[in-house]
Amino acid sequence: MGNNSKNGFTLLELLIVIGILAILSTTVILVINPLELLDQTRDSKRITELKNINSALNLYLLDGGSSFGATSTVYASLPDNSANCSSYVLPNLPSGWSYSCKNQQNYKKVDGNGWIPIDLSSIFSGSPLSILPTDPVNDQNYYYTFVTGNSWELTARLKSALYGFGGGMDHVVSDGGDDFTRYEQGTNLQSNPHSFEFAAFTTSTDNSQKPGWYHFFGAGTVSALVDVGDSNFLRADGFVWYIWQENIPYDPNVLYETKCRVKQVVDNLTPKEIYCGWVGVAADGTTLVNSSGANAYTGQHHHVAFAQTLAAGPLPVYTTFIGYTKGHGSPNGTLIACPDPNSPCSMHANVKFIRPFFILNFNGGTGIADIDFITSQRR
Repeated sequence: MGNNSKNGFTLLELLIVIGILAILSTTVILVINPLELLDQTRDSKRITELKNINSALNLYLLDGGSSFGATSTVYASLPDNSANCSSYVLPNLPSGWSYSCKNQQNYKKVDGNGWIPIDLSSIFSGSPLSILPTDPVNDQNYYYTFVTGNSWELTARLKSALYGFGGGMDHVVSDGGDDFTRYEQGTNLQSNPHSFEFAAFTTSTDNSQKPGWYHFFGAGTVSALVDVGDSNFLRADGFVWYIWQENIPYDPNVLYETKCRVKQVVDNLTPKEIYCGWVGVAADGTTLVNSSGANAYTGQHHHVAFAQTLAAGPLPVYTTFIGYTKGHGSPNGTLIACPDPNSPCSMHANVKFIRPFFILNFNGGTGIADIDFITSQRR
């Protein structure tokens, strides 16, 4: 009898194999996530390059260099024929501050004519950098900055979940700086005007998704101040309600420890209330999500301080409020504060991004309060 076996595949077998390969390829895409890998590669480059620039600046200082550029200026790595970077839509700066850009021919030079105004070629051993690094994307959303005074600070905005706020290799908190939206290097990590320790106070428009504080409500005034005891702080005279406008990706698997340091200077006989916490934002990056799921700034997630009152007096002292956040609700989030890390608050189930906020001198509309900083870190 003849052998009826065949060496080839039947149509059914081919369809099964193709189906399995399709499932496997989808799984690989989901697990590997090529966009996240690209973001991680770029973030790794940003971290390395800022460290290299910082090392070069330290070498310049050790070599006797003393010309570091102008104060109250944000030097950006963006090429532009406009000296103040007017070709780009950049975040607002406080009064008295300005941006600085160099043209396409010069912006990478290390002789003081590049985007960092320091002549690294004057170092006795020569410049450690052949060109000034720039952000891998280098557009109006992702660029390097340099700010100087008697010290300096370099910043880069990170994008990947791995290296960003709350990620497994978080570099925006572990860098020792005060801005948990950016990677920072330098000798004074509070120099940049986009500061969560209020070295300056930058404002922003509603839902701009750029760094800066949006004035949601209140007739009070704010001013960034400095004194010997408190360094940089923000003073609010009257009722104010401000919300940060740059989205921060929210990881529900991370325990966030957030702090607000506040003191009540004057209360005008009526105890004033303090609030601090997170505003929730939906996946589209603009729709707000409060603790009950509504698109509103009110009723948000007051996880750090909820209707807290502090005693004013001739020598008021700071109180640091601490709150903990983790996970999503089902679906509602937590409205009030959660000071116990073992019982953290949750964000509404629809929250994909978060933004810090603070309310000072609530209840009566008068009073004076100082806020020293807002910080948050992964626990």
